[in-house]
Amino acid sequence: MNHPLVSVIVPVYNSVDGLERALSSILSQTVQDLEVLVIDDGSDTGIDVAALLPADPRIRFLRHDRNAGYGGMTNTAVAHARGTWLTFVDEDDTVRPDYLAAHVRAGERAGADMVFGRIATVDTAGVRSSLAFRPGCEVSDGLTAIRLIVSGAIVANQHMLLRRTSLTAPAPVGNAYSDIVFLCRNLVDDAVVAYVDDGLYDYVIHPGSVSGALRESIWDLTLLPGELDAALVGQCSDDERAELVELAKVLVISQLLNKAALEDRDTPLRRDVTRWCRRAAGPRTLLTAVRAGDGKAALSLAAAVPGGRVHRTAHRLYARSKRMRA
Repeated sequence: MNHPLVSVIVPVYNSVDGLERALSSILSQTVQDLEVLVIDDGSDTGIDVAALLPADPRIRFLRHDRNAGYGGMTNTAVAHARGTWLTFVDEDDTVRPDYLAAHVRAGERAGADMVFGRIATVDTAGVRSSLAFRPGCEVSDGLTAIRLIVSGAIVANQHMLLRRTSLTAPAPVGNAYSDIVFLCRNLVDDAVVAYVDDGLYDYVIHPGSVSGALRESIWDLTLLPGELDAALVGQCSDDERAELVELAKVLVISQLLNKAALEDRDTPLRRDVTRWCRRAAGPRTLLTAVRAGDGKAALSLAAAVPGGRVHRTAHRLYARSKRMRA
């Protein structure tokens, strides 16, 4: 059986618009010792994904009979990947030629279980930016990485390099935000994490993406504090566990508020999310954000207290200033 250096997972569900670009960027990596595992997660639009794949022996194809969601797809990927390392590249994203090389080099130098890198973003208007990436170090332990995630210093997702044999905990199935839980579950057990400030992954934010739309699945994010609390049992002191869970609550409220602010329509879901956040955003959560140095979250929580309209106005002003700086 072939054991490549890296397994690159490309999930597909009901869209192949960017598949050719994504695969081209992966197959053009300076690291050529790789396999590409394309997983059709039960597409029901009649798309024959397998027929669209280039004739390259490094590409393997799997298909779920039914949609299993990102968590189910992740578990399938870990079970079938053969590489020493694995990473996930969405169907509509691309990676720069040195993406794998830079991350493998950092991971092997540090003896890491995971390698987190800066994620570059582009929206439908062509505005380029990047997701939060302020690790403050080149290598850390797993609990420090969790603290960075829940404090908003870095954004957790599976567009990172992961050592396959270190992934002992499964992703939760039926949770649209399974990637955060999956990473945290696998960070608690003496993990070593390396950080690469490169911006070599290009993440496309569009209305249909998890990062770009307010959908009913947003409520899955509220499960994060409970999932993190369970994962941390026995891994740190009770005080540290309580602090990390409280930071996770701040992260959840802040993310929900931002999603609601991006929704232009006055929908029942937007009203429900805003009301939930106003009830949850008490003095304790605001103080937690301030103590963690998460100024953006603190301002977001403070602006939400008077009402959704105030928060949306503040969010639009922030977004405008961000576009002007881009």
